[in-house]
Parts: sequence; structure tokens; C-alpha cells
Amino acid sequence: MVKGTTKYGPTGGCSASELLETGLPAKRRESIAKYINQGLSQKTWSSYKTAERMWRMCEKENKRRLELPWGRCETLIFLDWLLTDRKVSAATASAYLAGIKKLHEIKGVEEPKIRSGLINQIIKGKKNEESVKKRNDENKGRLPVTLTVMKILKEAIRASVLVTEEKLLLWAVSTVAFHGAFRIHEILCTRETEYDPDFTLLEDDIRIKKFQRDNGPEGRVLQFAIKHPKEDKLGRVVMVDVYETGGPTCPAKAFCQWFDRRDKTRNKVLFRKNDGTPLTGRRFNSHLRSLLGPHIDYDKGKITAHSFRSGIPTLLGQLGHADEDIKSIGRWSSRAFEHYLKLPRTTRAQIAQKLGKL
Repeated sequence: MVKGTTKYGPTGGCSASELLETGLPAKRRESIAKYINQGLSQKTWSSYKTAERMWRMCEKENKRRLELPWGRCETLIFLDWLLTDRKVSAATASAYLAGIKKLHEIKGVEEPKIRSGLINQIIKGKKNEESVKKRNDENKGRLPVTLTVMKILKEAIRASVLVTEEKLLLWAVSTVAFHGAFRIHEILCTRETEYDPDFTLLEDDIRIKKFQRDNGPEGRVLQFAIKHPKEDKLGRVVMVDVYETGGPTCPAKAFCQWFDRRDKTRNKVLFRKNDGTPLTGRRFNSHLRSLLGPHIDYDKGKITAHSFRSGIPTLLGQLGHADEDIKSIGRWSSRAFEHYLKLPRTTRAQIAQKLGKL
């Protein structure tokens, strides 16, 4: 458990030594470097560090020094090398250029005009090329998880050679991800070796409560406290309810079957194996491909962890539900999740019951 390892932290692309030209005492430089690093996410810093490695690789392969500060010529050489020699996407090239620009800022070098009109047009040209290729490509991209896919996955998990505890874990995650329309790293870790408790779903972040069905027995609702969801820029915790459906993909039943057998340790990652190792999005994707590979042609379209997010919204659209309700359940628009939280509990429970009958 390491705070600051998931989103923001004191380490990044800036160090006290890179602020030497400021003439400030070492203690001040260390403090400033810490705040600079916390100004960008760990993922962004990682991208920027890769940009610096690409810069050095470009120099080596072209046998030409590209000294800072960069001008038009250096930028064009680097960009064409990225697109033509390294064959990176327009989005990746754009991220690397941003990294080079940030590197200039940190080193106190005159900021280059990285994104001139000509550079932007080159990036746009690459995007247009990618769009044409995508339309002509036989690969249809990511497929949504449907109820049929869920039933196939359930049988594949059941027939697999995995131990019982891991089977229950995978099915619990699958049903929760599907019925909650979660982004997979809202509920799973990004790393097996460490996690940040300020951003990771822990055992203390789940509540199992009862709710009254219309003219029926009580049902269970799983309440997940999602930390720092993508749609909330203020960093507030958002409670997401996942209701019992009673059907073959019931999330409450699957979750409780696994939850009741798990090794109970407070303040630990919620979705983890019995040895305590967190289940990561990457590992979950690996299991999905192994389990669904014999049933789905991955050359035509693939099922990934992110496919679960579009499953319920796709199904609700087919059932004729209003766009606003679909957006709210998926928390897609900037404040949509607030509308979802305001929907009557009976309305959300009714949707779950309808899904359970399909």
C-alpha cells in the first residue's frame, strides 16, 4: 500500500537538480520539484519520460543531435521519425510532443513552438490516414458485452481449470462490471505489486444493503464508493448502486458467493486473490481472452474489460429507455452521475429486475 502511486505523487519528471539555473537553495528546489510533479498524473509523467527516451533514440538512429531548445527543423525531424519510422499513432505523437515541450519548461529552456499550424496539420493528416484505415479494416474493434456473452463467460469460467476461489472472483468482477457499467480501473487495481488507497477500491468501500421491491420480497443492493471517478474533477467519492437482478447474471448473488468465502482483511484491495494479490485490469483481460477466445473471433472484434462498460447501456437502448437514463447509468456526461443518484431507488431497482428476466 503506497499513497500517491496511482494518480498524483511527489515523484515525476522534475528533480531538484533540473532547477539549478534558478539559483535557489537545494531545499527550495526540492519543494518546488515536488509540487511540479504533483501537478501532473503519474501516467502523464510516464508518457513524458517515454518522450525523452524517444528523443534520444531519434538522435541515435538519425545520427544527428537535436539540442534544446528545439526549432522548426528539430520538431519536424522528430515528428516524421515518430510517424514514419516508429509508426506511432497521431495521439501518441501528440503526447510525445507535449512531453518535449514540458521538458523545455522544466530545464528552463526557451519554450519551443511545438504545435505550430504546420505541425497541427501533419498530426491531422495522420489522423485522417488512421480514420480511412479504420473504416477499411476488417477488425470491428471492441465489442460490447451482452447478456449472451455473459452467459457464455459464465459457462467458460465454470468449465475452466481455475480453482474455485478464482472462478468466483472472476464471475463476481464480471457481473459487477457489467451491471454497474464501471470503468474497469474504478474497481480493479492497475498494479499487482502496490496500490494507492486514496484511489483504489478497498474492502471498506463496499456496503451490502437491503431494499424493498415493488410488491415483492426484499432485495440486495451493492453500494460501491468509487474514489476520484473520471467524470468528477473535484475528487469526490461517488456512490454507485448495483442492484440484485435475480437472473443468471445476478451481481448480488455472484458477489456475495465470492465475498463470503474471501480472506477477510480490512483496508485491503477489494477484488483480490486468496494470496492477497490484487486482480488487475491487465490480468482480467488475459483471463477474458483465454475464456472467450474459443467462442469469439477476436480477428473480427474483441471483448476486453472495457467492453463491460457499454453492455448495459447498449441493452437499455435496445429496450427503448430514454437517452438521459442510459447516460446516467453509465455516468457519461459531465454531471450525469448526479442525475443518476437522484433517480428514485424504485426506478433503478425496476430496471435491474427487468434485466434479470431477460
